[in-house]
Amino acid sequence: MHRYRQPVPFMLLTLAALSAGGCLRSTEPANFYQLQPLTVSRQQPADVRPVVVGVGPIKLASYLDRPQIVVAEGRNRLQLDEFQRWSEPLQENLTRVLAENLSRLHPADHVIIYPWHRNDGPELQLEARIDRFHTDGSGASVLDVAWSISRGGATVYRKRSNYQAAAQPRDTESLVSAQSELLAAFAREAGSALDTFRQP
Repeated sequence: MHRYRQPVPFMLLTLAALSAGGCLRSTEPANFYQLQPLTVSRQQPADVRPVVVGVGPIKLASYLDRPQIVVAEGRNRLQLDEFQRWSEPLQENLTRVLAENLSRLHPADHVIIYPWHRNDGPELQLEARIDRFHTDGSGASVLDVAWSISRGGATVYRKRSNYQAAAQPRDTESLVSAQSELLAAFAREAGSALDTFRQP
């Protein structure tokens, strides 16, 4: 007498085959990263008059305005890794770190972040538009930024700057460190330009 066997559902067979072949990947925990400010401060010369410096608004290209860290995989292709993310909106992190860098480069200044109260308006204001801020598959990091300085509400300086740094390929920790270096380089150049427009 033959016992009747229930047919195994096709879906279960498929899942078993995939699992046996290692095709199913267990859910990975996401990693979260932050840009970091300069670790050293410099002594501001005694003859430099402290000023109130406003940072912002800092605008990001739309492709950067997302939680995932962006890596360029080719000339026209970007890779977004769901498991490698910014710990906060990139615009907020970038603006805060830029302001911290300026504070450490010019410790006597009072640096405030946009938006500020009308009565607390800065003497000098740094605005920027970040057009590129990513790393490619070879580890080459780039920051391409158009920026300006205003004094008394009038623009007194405009420039586009491009910075590059090297990171370890496929290493997100190294990638973010390189991007922090790029932001520090921008802060140094912008800080030097701000010095030019200080009132005696």
